[in-house]
Amino acid sequence: MYRFKNIKFPCGLLSLAVICLCGFFGCTQTQSPSTGESPPTATQASADSVQPEVLFDGKSLAGWELTSFGGEGECAVEDGSIVMRAGDPMTAINLPEDYDLPTDNYELLVVAKRVEGTDFFATITFPVGDSFCSLVVGGWAGTLIGLSSVDGEDASMNETRTLKKLEDDRWYQIRVRVGGDNISAWIDEEQVVDLDTSGKKISLRGEMIPCRPLGIASFITTAAIRQVELRRLKSETETNKTGVK
Repeated sequence: MYRFKNIKFPCGLLSLAVICLCGFFGCTQTQSPSTGESPPTATQASADSVQPEVLFDGKSLAGWELTSFGGEGECAVEDGSIVMRAGDPMTAINLPEDYDLPTDNYELLVVAKRVEGTDFFATITFPVGDSFCSLVVGGWAGTLIGLSSVDGEDASMNETRTLKKLEDDRWYQIRVRVGGDNISAWIDEEQVVDLDTSGKKISLRGEMIPCRPLGIASFITTAAIRQVELRRLKSETETNKTGVK
């Protein structure tokens, strides 16, 4: 029994009144009652609804090639992760040229960490239409993030340039999405790139050409990779027809 001044209400009647008031005033739940986390956005939900292609099985380098730069370090699977030893200057792995990769409407997920070193540790080279591009992660003494190249300018010079402190021995979820006239990227839940590619020239720096069609590279740095996934997303046209991404 609850008492408000001199009025008494049975517990069940009070609960019913609260529920009705919440419905009337449009009360909404913004957090999951079990985790306390906010529910996924529509974008996250649509991406999660697409079955991923697992590109690293956690056991071997099956399907991957050691990128030939000259001076590359060793690559091996250790404790469920691909460990790329520091090269002189670069080490990378790439999918073979004949791999059936999409060039539009897809998303990549790479979970990686910098083990030792001070430069980029998970720079991803990926197809964009009839060209290719790289998302630099941790360049220029470990903090630079951006796309190389946009209108001939590398990540340190173009509009996608941003700086972020990246810690050693910490796993980061790195996502790249290519769709229509946009390239987007996230590190964990922070969006670090949102580029409208309309009218822009997207290309690769010369030294990253061996990483085509899809590669992951480090620069004078030892890196570890424990997850690589590809999601093929529906185009805006298909989405408009079906209402589902």
